[in-house]
Amino acid sequence: MNLSVRRRETPATALILLSGAAAVVGVLLLFGLRLNFVFDLARLQFLFKVAYATALACAVIWLALRSGRPGVTLKPALALLAAVLAVGVMVSVGDLATMAKNDRVTALFGETWRVCARNIATLAIFPAPILVYTLRRMAPTDLRVTGAAVGASAGAVAASAYGLLFCPELSPAFVVTWYTLGVVVAAAIGAASAGRMLSW
Repeated sequence: MNLSVRRRETPATALILLSGAAAVVGVLLLFGLRLNFVFDLARLQFLFKVAYATALACAVIWLALRSGRPGVTLKPALALLAAVLAVGVMVSVGDLATMAKNDRVTALFGETWRVCARNIATLAIFPAPILVYTLRRMAPTDLRVTGAAVGASAGAVAASAYGLLFCPELSPAFVVTWYTLGVVVAAAIGAASAGRMLSW
């Protein structure tokens, strides 16, 4: 059984590239391109935004792929996911600590907090079919866990494309709070619909 699962598994790199391309298409179709994002490319906060979302995507995609292999422990992927979240929180707290009290609320909520998580969860619709197709060809045994991992993967890939091409927010606190919430929403949707998406 394990050998057949390996033969049917899509390499993680290919999965990241394909789902990322789908998310980019989704950004262009749903939101358009924020042309002045090129001016942010050299800013450390912008680099953190993209790095955090990308690292989150890699961690949850690895978790999803491991969950599709019967008998494979999820602990390494969960440890990586926890490390990414911990680094994100530490950077956010450190950044907030350098600000005046009145500036912290602005850094946390920015101008788009009301729509950010919703936009990411909506955008996850575009990479989700690629991830679902990949996991359906494997052999997941705990469909709810795999569904949550697939949803989180779609959400994190969507967050990467959204942060790179459209979102104007740069504060680490904003990114870690609202991007992560969008990924959590996508994970919840994935878990709730796992039975229909992943049964094999």
